[in-house]
Amino acid sequence: MGSFWAAALAQVRSWPRDRLFLWLLLIAPLSGMVILDGLFADGLLRRLPVAVCDLDGSSTSRELIRRVDALPSAHVAALPASPDEGRDAIRRGEVFAVLVIPRHFERDLLRQRPVQAIAYIDGQHMPVGSVLRRDLVDLGTAG
Repeated sequence: MGSFWAAALAQVRSWPRDRLFLWLLLIAPLSGMVILDGLFADGLLRRLPVAVCDLDGSSTSRELIRRVDALPSAHVAALPASPDEGRDAIRRGEVFAVLVIPRHFERDLLRQRPVQAIAYIDGQHMPVGSVLRRDLVDLGTAG
């Protein structure tokens, strides 16, 4: 066991002479943590702009829009008239996601038919997209 500690001590003594090792051990991880802290400390992933295209126009769909706006990660920033307008808003960078509420949403819910709202999520910003996707799926399963 004494040779193990002698080898370990020799390695520790060589660290100050090896700049690459010092960079990989201390500077790179610390700078990465500072960058990530800066990204998430500002609430960057809070109140992200989303658009909701309400093709039903019922009181139930308006309630769903209010619930989307109440999510901590989302803010309903636009109400496009069509899904194409919503996708164009994603391409222009105005919103990160578009939720499309289909026609006959309320009627199908009352008749206990399966209802499927479609969400188009910006794939260019993966952390943002994954947070919005998670929250929208959770909202759909809870509703």
